[in-house]
Amino acid sequence: MRRLLLPLLFLAVASCTGGPKKAYEKAVESRRDGHFTEAVTRLRELTLEYPDSEYAGQALLLSAGIYTRDLKAYDDALDAYRLFLRLHPDAPEAAAAREEVVTLLYDKKHDYWLTIVECERFAERYPASPRLPVVRQRMILSYMQLQRYEKAREEAERFLSRFADHELADEVAYTIARSYYIESRNEEAITAARNYLALRPEGAYASRAWFLAGKAHEDLDRLRDALAAFEQAKALNYPSPPVVDEKISAVTARLERKLAPAPKKQ
Repeated sequence: MRRLLLPLLFLAVASCTGGPKKAYEKAVESRRDGHFTEAVTRLRELTLEYPDSEYAGQALLLSAGIYTRDLKAYDDALDAYRLFLRLHPDAPEAAAAREEVVTLLYDKKHDYWLTIVECERFAERYPASPRLPVVRQRMILSYMQLQRYEKAREEAERFLSRFADHELADEVAYTIARSYYIESRNEEAITAARNYLALRPEGAYASRAWFLAGKAHEDLDRLRDALAAFEQAKALNYPSPPVVDEKISAVTARLERKLAPAPKKQ
């Protein structure tokens, strides 16, 4: 045990020799050399030795980045970001740090309730942030993951009323139709898809909206409408051509069987 502690003690002392700037530079060098655990150890010692230094906050942010991207230690990354936000709530990097918390909770931890909480905190503290639409969309997706579809639609409508021209608006508008279809509310899914297509006939999700409308019509046994919708999806380059081709073939076959004359009685 003593043999293990001595190198760490030496590293702690060495990392702080020369002041916070030097300690930070050594940590950056350790990371560049691929010594990630050594780097976060140096950064931790920097924050303890020089808590009031301008480098203390940067050390926490760099630690969080190393934990996220290099060590894949997402709980440690969240701890580092949260400590930074607690100690430096008004720092220029605070909004980006809180967005990183949202991203980690959604993408890595799959904790959708906490994602929603952090999205609300972001919106409350940074109402004018240009990143607010991105955070708001994460909230909508979190409600979708939690199968809280009514709430997802409510948040989507709020998003579209405020950020109608944002690059994410296409996906958010499509999400409304998708949420209805997931709930097997086919008529409402078709209406939502039509609403999307009326406003965004060539939008990024137009082919998906046609395809979703096709599936809803198919579920309702409206085969002609389904076939027309699938053909529109294909014309707009639906992302999975084999899937839409299979749908067109299947619906065409069903329609032919349905329209075929009944066999004559002998």
